[in-house]
Amino acid sequence: LRSSIHAVDTPEIGSTEVMMKKKNNNKKKKWTVKNVMDWFDTLELPQYRERCRSLKIDGSKLNLLTDMNFLRDKMRVGAELHRRKIRKNAKRILSEATG
Repeated sequence: LRSSIHAVDTPEIGSTEVMMKKKNNNKKKKWTVKNVMDWFDTLELPQYRERCRSLKIDGSKLNLLTDMNFLRDKMRVGAELHRRKIRKNAKRILSEATG
């Protein structure tokens, strides 16, 4: 009896996991410019908040933050270590969103 209950519960858990992945993907796309600006705070790089706002970087544009040239030329991130940190964390967020 116990194993049959487990078998019934498993598909529901699987369905929940699929729904959660879809939710996470949608969350990243729905990030506002303010959310991305706040994300820079979590990276301890608040000096790029204003540039993010002026370029209107929201969740749909997070992939731009993985481009080292964009970071240097458009975001004006001069320090290579800062560019690497932003790129690494943007890639992590994007990979979590696609799951």
